[in-house]
Amino acid sequence: VHGKNCKVFNPILEILAIFSQGRNQFFPTVMRAGRDFKGRLYNKCEGHGRLYTWAAAMDSMGTFSNNGKGCGYGWICSPTYPVRGICPKGWHLPDTTEWKNLFLDVGGKSIAGKMLKTVSGWENDGNGTDEYGFSAWPSGIRENVYSGSFLGRWEKVIFWTSTSNRQVSRGNGLCTWFSYKADSAYVDLCVKHYGYSVRCVKDR
Repeated sequence: VHGKNCKVFNPILEILAIFSQGRNQFFPTVMRAGRDFKGRLYNKCEGHGRLYTWAAAMDSMGTFSNNGKGCGYGWICSPTYPVRGICPKGWHLPDTTEWKNLFLDVGGKSIAGKMLKTVSGWENDGNGTDEYGFSAWPSGIRENVYSGSFLGRWEKVIFWTSTSNRQVSRGNGLCTWFSYKADSAYVDLCVKHYGYSVRCVKDR
């Protein structure tokens, strides 16, 4: 998202045209302790991949399925799980339970960041050991995709979940956070119209 040919995904303008770019958009990462996760290849957008609003990640337009249709900034929705979202056929956007189960599988949330982060690239040697090949890369975020700046490159990566945060506000969703400052990983609030990363989980 930081290169001249990169931008935050806009589902209204692009209609998920990302999938027309060919088979190199995704690569599989096998989690021995849990489910298979699928992530972005790092050969596009200067190695940092694309960032998504919650509406784009959930496929709020219903282009691929209706499970996340209508889920976007300013709206309270009730997704049907699993939510395919922008994931390829046979994969889905993980919910908070799936992320938390992944943390448990790798030793608990207190060390999940260390176990899942890449072995290089993180600010101040805040690297991980990448024990399972998950390769969480510090791609940063886009603050307010309509007018904001790119922040946190080399410092953090935040992944959308498909869990609808009905209890807090129409403007917030739930995300998984990894930071160079900590060995832990955790789920917390995210602003729906900010740009964050995405991982997909293989359907059972």
